[in-house]
Amino acid sequence: MTRNIVLLSWLAVCLGVTGCETRRHEPQNATAMKLPTEPPKRPLGMKALEVKPGATPFSVDDVTQYVRTHRLARMVGDLAQLQVESVEYITAREVTSRLQGVSTGLPDSQRLAFAVIRGPLYISTPTKGKPVAFERGYALFDVATGNLLMSGTLDKAKQGQGKQPQR
Repeated sequence: MTRNIVLLSWLAVCLGVTGCETRRHEPQNATAMKLPTEPPKRPLGMKALEVKPGATPFSVDDVTQYVRTHRLARMVGDLAQLQVESVEYITAREVTSRLQGVSTGLPDSQRLAFAVIRGPLYISTPTKGKPVAFERGYALFDVATGNLLMSGTLDKAKQGQGKQPQR
């Protein structure tokens, strides 16, 4: 009996020391953030191309001039080597399909310009490692505003690039 009392006392002391409290540990003066209640806003992107009236608001040449003078997300290297292979006017639903489920944040019927860019494209890594090379990428523009909405790569990294060092 005494042994059980000692064991239970020791258990109570251990639980007290380890802090079995279930209350949350919040920093002092923390401000609680509330979830938005209004409907989500339409993605705006950033100013890029001048929209021309008509069925094709901008041309392959317009997009080429833009990608050779503005660095797309995390892109490094010589922009003069970039070629715009095509500019297609497709819906946001088609963009999501081409990008394997990536959402544009726009209604499925929204008309967009999908530009395919041929490189070499060099994308910097989050660490200070060597940039990774890709052959093809894309830039997505809003047809109504000419704003750049998204950019990225379409292929896997070129051979010999982006491999983990052997240990």
